[in-house]
Amino acid sequence: MDEYLEYLDEYGNENEEHGFVIDTPQKANWALRKIKEARQRRDLFNSAAQNEIEELQNKIEESGRRCDSETGFLMSALAVYLETVPAKESKTQKTFILPEGKLKKKFASRVFKADEEKLAEFLANDEEYIKVVKKPIWGEFKKLLKEVNGNVIRTDTGELVEGVTVEEIKEVFDIE
Repeated sequence: MDEYLEYLDEYGNENEEHGFVIDTPQKANWALRKIKEARQRRDLFNSAAQNEIEELQNKIEESGRRCDSETGFLMSALAVYLETVPAKESKTQKTFILPEGKLKKKFASRVFKADEEKLAEFLANDEEYIKVVKKPIWGEFKKLLKEVNGNVIRTDTGELVEGVTVEEIKEVFDIE
């Protein structure tokens, strides 16, 4: 059918202008071919764009390495200099202010990190250090809900449920 009216004069609204519908296996197969071709063009474009992104990312990383190489010696010299001046010192850091900026050395420290599950097991008999969190059992509770005139109702009690909204998920058609 003239490549389906030259694809409906280049992507026009087929139903209103041309009366075109997919009503045969041949037309359905043609539509699948057109979709696959468009997706292939999209994938090629995305692949080229991804390669550009990777090249730019490599240039960014190279720029960082070049900057580190150019400034590494100066940074270590400034760190040595900081040790020779009357800098302000606190428990956690040493600082010295100059017109172009601040030299700052943060002292090494050690911090505690917790595996909360293991720690909770360890503290199971020491309840003053355990926080109990009330959290809905959503998977079970949502079975009791239904929508009535835009409101969420609990079916077992008839109550209006606060804190729950209804989100409409649109129908989707796709091919593979």
